[in-house]
Amino acid sequence: MTIYCVLIKIVSTIFGANLSLKPFWVLIMTYVKNHFSPTMQNYIVMADIDYFKHINDTYGHLNGDGILKQLTDVFKNLAAQITGANILICRYGGEEFIFFIEMEKKKDIQSIVTAFQDKVRKTSFYLEDTNEKIDLTLSFGVCPIENINDLTHSTGKADKCLYRSKNNGRNQISYA
Repeated sequence: MTIYCVLIKIVSTIFGANLSLKPFWVLIMTYVKNHFSPTMQNYIVMADIDYFKHINDTYGHLNGDGILKQLTDVFKNLAAQITGANILICRYGGEEFIFFIEMEKKKDIQSIVTAFQDKVRKTSFYLEDTNEKIDLTLSFGVCPIENINDLTHSTGKADKCLYRSKNNGRNQISYA
């Protein structure tokens, strides 16, 4: 089972114009508590598009938004192909995404995250106004969910791992 959510759409539908992260966490905590099993392997994965500011600054925010839409399609399609794992992917902010992954004990988190990294690296993305090809890479931070009832600590650790990936040259995966 794969679930994909668009943070802005869900939060604005349920909470009106309040787009702070607090309503997001209420939704995610409720979903994870109700659908993820503590007996499974559970992970938080933070992903960030490398040098995305350059795309927005060079080609404009509308083109940047088009790239984000294409990327979410890549995420959705790949997540649907991965067996043995429940994957919840949300836009976390700007060009950051957060993945909540529940998987069978025999599955390997590294193979799942690497599949997303490789798929994005091998996919051609195109600017909406000129159809110019843009290549993307992603940096990742991965942390096991230590307490299914409190995602804050594990999210912070995944975020630190993400920044380690970015500080070490980008287009990398760092693990807690």
